[in-house]
Amino acid sequence: MARLAERKADYLQHLQHAARPDVVHLRPAGLAGVRLRHRALPQRDLVDVRPEHLAEDGGT
Repeated sequence: MARLAERKADYLQHLQHAARPDVVHLRPAGLAGVRLRHRALPQRDLVDVRPEHLAEDGGT
């Protein structure tokens, strides 16, 4: 179990390092061609879904 915890800690450290603003990425993440369908809030139009709107009404 300790090995798993060490691996998770190493992975977290890698992600924190990679997310720093001074880190330059030489290759894209490979997600340019990925398009996700909006299904999280089917009662709303996608153009109306913004975080500030969700906060106003509690996300309902």
